[in-house]
Amino acid sequence: MMKKLILLFLVLLAVDTAQAQSGEGRRRNMDPVKMAARQTEAMTRELSLDESQIAAVDTINLKYAHAQKEVWQQPGDFSAKRDMMLDLRLAQDKELKKVMTKDQFKTWRAYRKKMREERMQQRENRPDRPISPAPSPNG
Repeated sequence: MMKKLILLFLVLLAVDTAQAQSGEGRRRNMDPVKMAARQTEAMTRELSLDESQIAAVDTINLKYAHAQKEVWQQPGDFSAKRDMMLDLRLAQDKELKKVMTKDQFKTWRAYRKKMREERMQQRENRPDRPISPAPSPNG
């Protein structure tokens, strides 16, 4: 019985490691509905959104999560996809700006910048992965 449990654990560990190495666990492969929900939860928590803002932000986030998924699934080089993602981010920001107060939008941009910096720091701590920061004029 113990051998079967150990074997099962090793198989699950191998599958998890393979998925992580192939990028399966990365955000670009995440379900758009889950990605939008996570983003909306973070925005609600960080910005103290009211009920009408939550509904509007959730709709916007879902729209752009689906668009981002489509971009990553298209054939093409990473640089072109990164440019398309930047265009999507700018369009999403334009819509979010209409829903949020100026202070909320400023706080959101600062939060997003902080999170991007933390991701970059994590990448720097992994010697097996190259670092390629995505340009972003708005944080």
